[in-house]
Amino acid sequence: MVVGLDVHKKETVAFVVHGLPLESGEWFSFQTTRESILDALPRLRGERVLIEASTSGKAVARFLCNNKVDAVLVPADVLSAHMRRAKSDKLDARDLARIGLVGGYSTCYIPTSQEDDVRAIVRHVRDLREQQAAFKNQIRAIAQRNLVPPPMGSLSNQGPKRRWRHLPLPHSEQLTICSKIDLLEQVEHQEEAVMLELYRLVHADPNIRSLLGIKGIDVYTAATVTSHCGDMTRFPNPKKIASYSGLAPRLSQSGTKARHGGITKAGPNMLRHALIEATHTIVRYPGRLQTKFKRLRARIGAGRAIVATARTLITAIWRMLIDKKPYADIEDKLAAAKRWRLSAVVKLIERGAIEDAVAISRRTDVRMIQRAWQKRITDAG
Repeated sequence: MVVGLDVHKKETVAFVVHGLPLESGEWFSFQTTRESILDALPRLRGERVLIEASTSGKAVARFLCNNKVDAVLVPADVLSAHMRRAKSDKLDARDLARIGLVGGYSTCYIPTSQEDDVRAIVRHVRDLREQQAAFKNQIRAIAQRNLVPPPMGSLSNQGPKRRWRHLPLPHSEQLTICSKIDLLEQVEHQEEAVMLELYRLVHADPNIRSLLGIKGIDVYTAATVTSHCGDMTRFPNPKKIASYSGLAPRLSQSGTKARHGGITKAGPNMLRHALIEATHTIVRYPGRLQTKFKRLRARIGAGRAIVATARTLITAIWRMLIDKKPYADIEDKLAAAKRWRLSAVVKLIERGAIEDAVAISRRTDVRMIQRAWQKRITDAG
């Protein structure tokens, strides 16, 4: 028998197909909560369970797999080919069960609990950074609309923040700036705490430590790539992972004509964004990716060249992790320093030296990392 589950936030509708004819079967439903799913387990064990991919569907699928149920996620568009005049949860569950009985469907990857934890952390870090960018833009806009030149320096540093607090502005505008700077500092402290948790989660991951050998990739980007790609062996070739990341070009072919368009933008947008941001940094340094970027930029422009180079980057990462080999253009000194910093931050967290861990996690220069490591470990020990 095959069971189709149509999962929603509050309720899940199930349809059980007993065999041919496909119309035979029965519906039942339960609340989308842990307790209700546990109550429904006796009716699901021993059956192949098909679940349409969604946020709730992924959570239910993982919960069922952890409880020894043969559950699989199928793509969200699997029901699009089944045109019906009516749409309901019952009909969707019935069609999922029928598809499972007939076969020929593709499945989606169900991330592990560790991967889901890292995904949640990097998503939260991105949200906090977007909030910081919004506050900084709002602060600068206040100076601009009052025709006051902004102080020199980044709003991420304490010196410029103090100068911003004492600009010659009307009282209401100065009050607004001080309030937004206070909010900005709160969000910065939250990001620091979340980043320490990310360091703690990924410090023992060998894939993370391998990716730190690439210039332009630090802990946040490495964690984003590994958590969203998951098990690299599920991609049989580089084209598959390029397609998964949404960096592959669109193809429209009919007869002898074939047209290539922009990238598909399929898959996780956080993965694609992290790869493109990393590529902007990587192409500043000598290496194969910089050579490719310069060659493409002369022909198709900088924007499209960055995207094409990012596609090459994800395929190079796939090859690295599959073959268990270091990056071709690795700089040993920089890679060792970043791995050293990762270990240092985790050790300081374990010792309760949170301020010292934050100070080291901010370091980017190799010598600064090494000096900070030696001093902080000595002081903390």
